[in-house]
Amino acid sequence: MDVTPITNKIEQDARQTAEALLAEARARIENLQERCDDTLRNQQREARQQANQEGAQLEQNLRRLGQLEDRKALLGMKRGLLDQSFDRAREQLQNLPPERLGALIMDQLVRWAKGTEKLIAGAIKPAFYGEAFIAVANKRLQEQGKPGQLQDAGTRREGVCGVVLEAEGNETQLTVESLLAEQRAGLEGEVAGLLFQDLD
Repeated sequence: MDVTPITNKIEQDARQTAEALLAEARARIENLQERCDDTLRNQQREARQQANQEGAQLEQNLRRLGQLEDRKALLGMKRGLLDQSFDRAREQLQNLPPERLGALIMDQLVRWAKGTEKLIAGAIKPAFYGEAFIAVANKRLQEQGKPGQLQDAGTRREGVCGVVLEAEGNETQLTVESLLAEQRAGLEGEVAGLLFQDLD
């Protein structure tokens, strides 16, 4: 019996099966390649978008940082000017004629004293201070309905110009320095507020 036709048929069937499997494999590979290409394109697009967003955010952050540094420099200059201005103001107030300096301190004393404190005179420019000053202060306090029993503590407070009220371990500074410090605190708040105002 001649088996050649059978062998040829088997070979042909095998070839057809192999070609079909190969074609299916090629189709799968192409499909997989297309999906990979799509995924890669999506990833590249997302990466570009993210880079653009991060670049814009970085640019905005750098601009804000630059504005902040400029404002810090401006704040430093303004604080320097405040220092100079308040140093001059302190010197001018400390160098007022004794009667004018005494009147300035007296107004503060009458306003804040309860009338029974001890007075400590500042060691800077104390010419306005003495028994007559205390007597006038007590008289004005009595006119306001306060006891008017202020007494000299017999000591001087170094580094200040004015008087310090002392009662029961508590002190109230009625000095040129404390008056200026109070004014300066308000101005420094306004100046520092400029640091973060309108940053975009």
